[in-house]
Amino acid sequence: MRNPLLPIIIAIASAPAPVTAEKTTLDYAAGFDFTTVASYSLEDSRSRGDDIDQRLVDRIRHAVIRELWEAGLQSASSDPDMVVTFHLVTTDVGTVTASDSGADGVHEGWRRWGRAAAPTEAPVTTFPAGTLIVDAASAVDRRLIWRGAGAISLDAAPEKQGKQVIKILGTLGKRWKEIFAGQGK
Repeated sequence: MRNPLLPIIIAIASAPAPVTAEKTTLDYAAGFDFTTVASYSLEDSRSRGDDIDQRLVDRIRHAVIRELWEAGLQSASSDPDMVVTFHLVTTDVGTVTASDSGADGVHEGWRRWGRAAAPTEAPVTTFPAGTLIVDAASAVDRRLIWRGAGAISLDAAPEKQGKQVIKILGTLGKRWKEIFAGQGK
């Protein structure tokens, strides 16, 4: 005898899992001394366009400021220790990060006629629409020292998006505090 619920169970099991707004990722420069960071400057968001609700951008900005303040960092209009910015991806994009893969970067050419560079690796990172990216760079050399990301439902109501932003930045904020205290290794 066939189970009448079997088609429903199969349909539910084979349905794609929904993307959750709570998923966050974080990466940082482990060799950077975050204990020297006491101040930040928040640059204008790169989240612009007709398809972005300015209220959402404002919510993100205020949540970033709150989490940095709770981590013990002070806003500085001049001479900050790090520069923070955020970007809300509205369409799927890929970015390429090139890095030298050779031990010394160059080697002698054929019969010592010139020099040739070692090959370069260029992995592509894909950011799906709805990804909120928060970057922090050293104010001295603009080197990226910290990146956090999370997913926001772009088609959700503004109130729900606001809750997602708070949850994402709250999760990232917990890690910020550990890293800035020198305990994030």
